[in-house]
Amino acid sequence: MHLKSSREKNRSNAAQAGFVLMYVMYVVLAVGLFIAGATVFMSNSIHRSRVELRRNGQVMNVARAGLADAVNWFKSRATQPVRSNGTSYSFPDQAFEPLSDVDPKKNYTIDESIGIVKEYAITDDNLLWARYEVKKQVDDNSSDPSQTDTSAVHDISHELARGSAGEGLAWYVQSQAYVYVRRDENAAYNVAPNQVIESLAMAEEILAISIKRPAESAIICGKASAISIGSNARITGMPNGFAVTYLAGTGTPSPSAAPASVTGSPSAYLSLPDTMYFDDCHSVFGVTQAELKSLASISVSSVAGLPSAMPSMAVIYINGNATFTPSRPLAGGGILFVNGDLTIQANSNALFSGFVYVTGRVYQYAPSLISGMVFAHNGYTISGANDVSQVEYSPSVLNTVRNQLCQYQEAKAPYVVH
Repeated sequence: MHLKSSREKNRSNAAQAGFVLMYVMYVVLAVGLFIAGATVFMSNSIHRSRVELRRNGQVMNVARAGLADAVNWFKSRATQPVRSNGTSYSFPDQAFEPLSDVDPKKNYTIDESIGIVKEYAITDDNLLWARYEVKKQVDDNSSDPSQTDTSAVHDISHELARGSAGEGLAWYVQSQAYVYVRRDENAAYNVAPNQVIESLAMAEEILAISIKRPAESAIICGKASAISIGSNARITGMPNGFAVTYLAGTGTPSPSAAPASVTGSPSAYLSLPDTMYFDDCHSVFGVTQAELKSLASISVSSVAGLPSAMPSMAVIYINGNATFTPSRPLAGGGILFVNGDLTIQANSNALFSGFVYVTGRVYQYAPSLISGMVFAHNGYTISGANDVSQVEYSPSVLNTVRNQLCQYQEAKAPYVVH
C-alpha cells in the first residue's frame, strides 16, 4: 500500500509540473503574441499616420510655420532692414541671429546654436510631434562663398542686384520640418526610441523696401532749370539737411540765390555731380518699379481710385498723373509713388507725412505741407498766393516710414526644396 501511494503521488506531482509548464508556455506565447500584435499595431499606426500626414499636408504646414516664424523675426527687429553692413557683425549672414528668451514674445528658439528651432505636439496623446529648424549661417563665408551653407539663411541682396552682400534687402530663408514619434521626451527627436516618420524642407525669398537718397534734403530734383520757387513757398532742410538738392549740369533753380524762406544746413542749395547723384527707383527703393507696385498696399491708376479716407501709413502707388483738388485733397502718410506728374491744387489743404517719389514733375500750391522728403525727376514748382506752400525735411518721419513700411515681404512664394 505504501509503495502504491508513493507512485500515485509521484504521478500527481508530475502531472502538476506538466500543467504548470504548459501554463507558463501558454502565458509566454500569449505575451509574445500580444507584443507582436502591439508592434504590428504600432507599425500600422505609424504607417497610417505617415499616410495621413502626407495626405493632409501636416509636414508642409510645419515647414510653413518655420518660414512664418523666420519672417516674423526679421520684421520684429528694431533696425530695418536687417543687415550686417555698418554693424559689428563680421560677415554678411551673421545678422540673422535668433536668441532664446524667458519672454515668450521674444523667445525664437530652443537651440541658439542652430537658429530658429521649435517643437510642439501634433496629437492629443502627445505621441506625434512637430519640429522645425531655420538654420543660421555658422561659418564666415565673406571671403569664400563656397563656405556658405545653402540650407541656412543667407543674404542674397547682391544676387538679386539689391546692392552688396550684407545690405539685408533680400534674404533666402529655408525651413526644415520633421514629424516624429516621441516615445522618450529626454531623447532627441531623431534618437531611438524616438522615430522621424516625415521630413520636408521649404524655402522662400523675402524682400525689403529701402529708402536711400543721395543727400539729406527736403527736395531732390534731377533738373535744376525746372525748379521754380515762388512767393509764399517755404522749404526747410534745417537743422541737418539741405532745402533743395539737384543734379549738377542741369541749370540753376529759380531764383538762383535761395530766398529767405528756403533754409538748410550747411546750405540751402546743394549741387551734386552725376557720380554722386541718383534718383532711379531701384537705387532709391532697392526694388524695381514693378516690384514696388506689387508690394504697395494701394495701387491705382488715378486719384479717383484712392480710398476716401487715406491711411496714415501705407505704400501708395499711382500709375499715372495724380491731381489732388479741394474736393480730393492729398492726406495721410507713408510712401507715395506717382508714375507721372503730381499736382497739388490751390486751396486743397494738402497734408502728407512721408516719402514722396514722382517720376515726372511736381506742382505744389498753397495751403499745403509735405513733411519728410520729395523726389522729383523732371522739376518742381512751388508757390502760394494768400497762404503758405511748404516742404520740410524730417528725419523722424522718414525713420517712422522705414520702420513701419520697409518690412520684409515675400518676393518668391514658398516652394518645396526636398
